[in-house]
Amino acid sequence: MMMGGMSGLGMALLVGFGLLTLVGLIIGVVALVRALSSGPRPVAGEVPAGEPGSRGQRKRMSAGRRSGVLAVLAATLFITGIAGIAVAMTHMGRDMMGMMQGGQSGRSAPAPVSGAPVLPVTATEFAFRPGLVRVQVNQTVNIELINGGGMFHTLTVSDTPFELRAPAGERISGAFRATRPGSYGFICSVPGHAQAGMRGTITVT
Repeated sequence: MMMGGMSGLGMALLVGFGLLTLVGLIIGVVALVRALSSGPRPVAGEVPAGEPGSRGQRKRMSAGRRSGVLAVLAATLFITGIAGIAVAMTHMGRDMMGMMQGGQSGRSAPAPVSGAPVLPVTATEFAFRPGLVRVQVNQTVNIELINGGGMFHTLTVSDTPFELRAPAGERISGAFRATRPGSYGFICSVPGHAQAGMRGTITVT
């Protein structure tokens, strides 16, 4: 089958930069806690009670420097993560548009059989016409997908290798033959199209 949902690269970028943003937030919280726990800095010349002046000031200055470094690191990671998430979302959006509008004509089905009955099915946004196709058992028919919409569509028969793919304004056929009676569902496999109503049934009697 052709469509596999979101781009693997786009999803990896999204997860990676999301983790980077989370790490930045955690480091930022740690920096804030350290800054608050270190207390107010002493006024110049003031000696904190119970500590030698030079030693206490050095400890406070060291804690302040560490908090500052953590804050800078947190801000860098957070900003980088947010920017990366935006890039990943843009990447996936382009992939989705490409799948909906820029797919190529093709089939994962036998080539049409000369002289076999032709059963045309028109795809639009977002429906198949007709939505019910009737064939006889062991009868070979040529199912023709006619893309009458403005997006890329497929006709994919569930639980079989049969799939037709057509960009907007194009058509393609493939031979279909069922060896036992029953109902075979078909959908457009472009992400979101089946959920929007692009479903149908082939009834074999």
